[in-house]
Amino acid sequence: MKSICMTVLPLLASVGMLSAVGAHHATAQETKAVFTIDIAAKDENPKTGQVGPLIVKEKNVSAHEIDLGRTMDQNTWYRIEIRRNGGPVPKTEEMRRREARQKTADSMASPFFLTLKPGEEAQFDLPISSFYEMTEPGVYEITLAREADPEHSGRTVTVKSNTISITVLPADDPPSKNP
Repeated sequence: MKSICMTVLPLLASVGMLSAVGAHHATAQETKAVFTIDIAAKDENPKTGQVGPLIVKEKNVSAHEIDLGRTMDQNTWYRIEIRRNGGPVPKTEEMRRREARQKTADSMASPFFLTLKPGEEAQFDLPISSFYEMTEPGVYEITLAREADPEHSGRTVTVKSNTISITVLPADDPPSKNP
């Protein structure tokens, strides 16, 4: 497994682009995803104000190498669906600022590339609480998605992650005991 740890930095907060080298097509109508996305929480029961990053793993499930390219802004790497107790969760002010400037050439530049061979994984930390207001106690459900070949709309497929739940506890609750 190849690991790339992205930390919460003011300059880094968005999403990137993935291009598949030689994407497989079962038919002209059907495109298969060349990677999977798996997410996990570093802490499934954090207190308010202490929600840590998500651990995101992308795995090459094709029979060929794929190239991952990332922009400077982690918030553009994925479409993020997040709900608290069934309702929508507002974006942070920082997320709104980053989205407003993501169309600029600087924010869309790929600062690094990574090639994954068949079966290899890349791991990223995604600072979810930098993007969404996770300051209220409750159960947050999170799913990520991204396009497998966003530059070729006729050949793209949307890849969705698993959905995870994070229960944010009030700051004054005693720590939970794990057996």
